[in-house]
Amino acid sequence: MPASRTRGGFYAVQKGFAPGVYTSWDECAVQVNGYVGARHKKFKTLAEAQAFVDGTNTVKAALAVPDARHAPVASSSKLKPASSVQKRDSAAVEEAGWDVVYSDGACKGNGKAGSRAGIGIWWGPNDPRRARCPGDQTNNRAELIAVIRVLELTPLSKTPLMIKTDSKYTIMCIEQWIKKWQTNNWHTASGDPVKNAPVIRYLAALIDDRARSGQKVCFRHVKGHAGIEGNEGADAEANSGAVLPVVAERDWVGLREGLERCGEGGCGVSVPFSRMNTHFCLSCLILLQVDNREVEAGSSTTKPSVAGEPPPPPPPPPPPGDFEDFEVTQFHFLPFRNRISFSYSVYISGRRFFESRGARGRA
Repeated sequence: MPASRTRGGFYAVQKGFAPGVYTSWDECAVQVNGYVGARHKKFKTLAEAQAFVDGTNTVKAALAVPDARHAPVASSSKLKPASSVQKRDSAAVEEAGWDVVYSDGACKGNGKAGSRAGIGIWWGPNDPRRARCPGDQTNNRAELIAVIRVLELTPLSKTPLMIKTDSKYTIMCIEQWIKKWQTNNWHTASGDPVKNAPVIRYLAALIDDRARSGQKVCFRHVKGHAGIEGNEGADAEANSGAVLPVVAERDWVGLREGLERCGEGGCGVSVPFSRMNTHFCLSCLILLQVDNREVEAGSSTTKPSVAGEPPPPPPPPPPPGDFEDFEVTQFHFLPFRNRISFSYSVYISGRRFFESRGARGRA
């Protein structure tokens, strides 16, 4: 059988985010743009392209070891299943050792009056999360805030965190454009203020805060509406979030400044617990925001536990759903000299999300 050809040729990625053979430059570019030391090349035949990916030098070498996934085919339409297997295998290798989560934003009537935006997060088929986008209702804002919610809701861990999104805008904001904006005092090259600057700056502060705590965060672009389970799940949640009731805009500047003060050693007791919408930093292992709740030092939203008394049992978990309703229970805060001792549980929509206890500062 003659080697397969397509009108556009085959794009081989030997070194990139997901090595493999692709049938369009757009797919190839996603894998190599921004990858240090990327290596890719276009070929006329599938066999030549696969040989390049495998690191062999000749078509003969590539054909010497049969592989059903990469066997030459007669038409480009038959290439798709093999390409999908290659991508799934590459994704599995790439995700090894990482916590992986998908985020997405959606906006019905984007750019028009009466638009409705939602955000979605997908950890797995049994853990979907959705919410209405606060403030201005645009698709780009929803994409950014979906990533923010991932970083706010994911407990700190030494395991690196990989966020997969179909928003090239979000990735470019964080990985490329932000450095120029910082230099230009958050103005574009044309002198206009950067759109969504407060949201982007808070997102960057969240990433920096996790870096200070020893957790790496990276982004990977995935093609939207391409049958990728996690992306499809996050998209469905975002669309469901868009029809939820309107929520108020958040204080992005206040959130960012709180995290930045934390990075300079000014966190903890400097923020009073009695304020509404109190924000705490991830470095202190304390929830970033308590929406519309008032939590005071030594108090709790349920009966507090005392020495020798077990805490009250958590309520039965409801089915997965919205994650706008936060509740901090059994909260104990004890400052002593330069040390803070605490224990708490966090419930989201009535379901226990995580609990923690410990201390920060010097004894």
